[in-house]
Amino acid sequence: MKKNHLILLAILSVISLSAFAFINIKSTSDTQSNIDFFYGVDSRYATTLTKDKVINARWFDELFPERATKGIETWHSTEVVVLEGENKIKSKGIGNRFSPDQFELLQSIDYSTNFYITANCEKRRDPLTLEKDSIVYWMTIIPENEARYKDGHNALIDYLKKNSQDDISIVKQGSIQPGRIDFLISTEGKIENISLDSSTGYPTIDDAMINLVNKIPGQWIPASNSNGEAVPQKLVFFFGNMGC
Repeated sequence: MKKNHLILLAILSVISLSAFAFINIKSTSDTQSNIDFFYGVDSRYATTLTKDKVINARWFDELFPERATKGIETWHSTEVVVLEGENKIKSKGIGNRFSPDQFELLQSIDYSTNFYITANCEKRRDPLTLEKDSIVYWMTIIPENEARYKDGHNALIDYLKKNSQDDISIVKQGSIQPGRIDFLISTEGKIENISLDSSTGYPTIDDAMINLVNKIPGQWIPASNSNGEAVPQKLVFFFGNMGC
């Protein structure tokens, strides 16, 4: 009888330990899967324009997305602001057509330039309503044919994800900041000029991501202009909090 009790206790102990281990593993897995960690590689801003389009434009409604200018009846003040590091080059004008200074500034910008344009206007919401509105769009100039990772974008993101899981395991939900790493794809398809533009707030993660970008395997197909000539293109690796 005593022997049967001992066997029963042993079985119950094994079951309890197994259940605890399962709960513990599940808890760890859930904690890791709940970390909202974003990965993306793209131009700095989601709205992009080719250099050819900007050079050939003469009117603001040629630069803004069509949905942004729908219903505009009167264009008032406008501004072009080109971002160069910490500096901003500004040019103001009146109306839909570029001022001479705005035209000259837009003609001077090169691939991977970031800038924003603003316009104060009046929009027709309905036959009886005319409202004042302000439009602002942040944009990046891209080559006519952008640089491409030869194995495909999904393979690039998979590489970054799979090789950073240990590093991001220290992240506490809600504490991560938007991280950004700039890098250049040269005319030879090589990765150059890697630099941290924005920190996640976790220096070890920032360093790990820089190391990953530096060691991206495979080949890049360089960007090219409308004549088929290779041109350099700056890309941004976004990670951590999605940010903007």
